[in-house]
Amino acid sequence: MTTGRREYISWVLLPLFLLSGSGLHAQQERPFRIGVQVGVTAGQNRYTWLSSGEQRSTMDEEVRQNGYAGFILEYHVAPKLVLEFSPHHGQRNTPISTMQRLGGVNYALSQDPVEYLGIPMLGKYFPIATGLLRPYAGVGVEFGMNLTALTMMIEEHRISDEPVRKSTIRRRRNLNQLYSALLAEAGLDISASSRVAVLLGVRYTMELTPLLRDDLLTWEAPDVWRIRFALLFRFGGGQ
Repeated sequence: MTTGRREYISWVLLPLFLLSGSGLHAQQERPFRIGVQVGVTAGQNRYTWLSSGEQRSTMDEEVRQNGYAGFILEYHVAPKLVLEFSPHHGQRNTPISTMQRLGGVNYALSQDPVEYLGIPMLGKYFPIATGLLRPYAGVGVEFGMNLTALTMMIEEHRISDEPVRKSTIRRRRNLNQLYSALLAEAGLDISASSRVAVLLGVRYTMELTPLLRDDLLTWEAPDVWRIRFALLFRFGGGQ
């Protein structure tokens, strides 16, 4: 747990360091862009059950698709390098109700949809500095917070033979509220005018923090693909 906290703190310090470095070299004439974004996500919820004898069996849920929306703030560090912040709100999963049998015991879990607020920071490189169509590629980090449905219900169902008896134990486990992630994106920046642009991007996000880690069940850190559309408005930097 201590190692995980140190890793999280180090990733939090990274964007602050980059921000301070870019601020030292900032010039007022450099342009920035503000806009709105919408998108869809596709991922797979993975749960790892720990049975007796330290044997793990992984249960993969179906691919889930959800939408998200947010804002974008871009700052042009150099003609071909852009620093982007894109906070967004979305949903992680669909309602879950499933059963798993381990060592003669039936376990059931239920979980309502979890909403989250993500704050990615992305460094984007444009091979072509100007033009109507500008492809780009970028890497970055994301930090965020889970906002709703922060507990999961795990039920344990046991049946004894002599005497015949059925018992049910219900336990609530808290989800990790904070998370961090690494991300990579490629896309196309389309200029509609000197001040307006449309962005189309495909992003892969690899989260580093499991949503739940329990002695019985782990909700693994998800890997997510996102497709996003954004409308950006340019300010500063002349015409």
